[in-house]
Amino acid sequence: QTYGMTEAGSQIATAGLDSLAEPFRADDLPILPIWACRTSADGRLEFKGTALCECYIEIHCGEISLQKTWGEEGWFKSRDLVEIRGRHLTMIGRADRAVKILGELVDVEAREREIREFPGCENVCLLAVPDTRRGARLMLFVEEDLAGHPDLLTRVNDGKAGILRIDEIFAVRRLPRTAMGKVDAGALRKQFEGNTSMRSD
Repeated sequence: QTYGMTEAGSQIATAGLDSLAEPFRADDLPILPIWACRTSADGRLEFKGTALCECYIEIHCGEISLQKTWGEEGWFKSRDLVEIRGRHLTMIGRADRAVKILGELVDVEAREREIREFPGCENVCLLAVPDTRRGARLMLFVEEDLAGHPDLLTRVNDGKAGILRIDEIFAVRRLPRTAMGKVDAGALRKQFEGNTSMRSD
């Protein structure tokens, strides 16, 4: 039960060994003594400490450059939304995957994890697309043949509040992936915006 990131070179918050016998939980983790942590105005984690990575190495057209990772007074601003109470941290979600729908903040990543629990939904990606009335609407992309799941939209929306309901489901032959094998939501969004012929359910 830990929380960390590459730029930290280690964990940032870690539960004690006594938690090994407890059920898994991803909240209220003690922050390690080497880190100073705070939240930004938009709720993102900012931290600094001696183990913080100093720069990124970038190579472009054969030229190598260094990009400093931290900003003012040594604080690194992450893309994670967190809550901090004293010296304890709770991870909420990714800032780039949280949107407002009808004025309420929705964790798109958490909703996507729920959908993956449904049979036939192991390979999915949930995107929030702009909507003038609601602020955003949820579109589900499935790497499956929807003919075998005609009631999928009904099942994933069953019992869910309006802000969590999926508006449309699109079947795609293959979801774009990063070099690490993870679904590339950014690339999928570009495909969706540039291709109006995508098949919907």
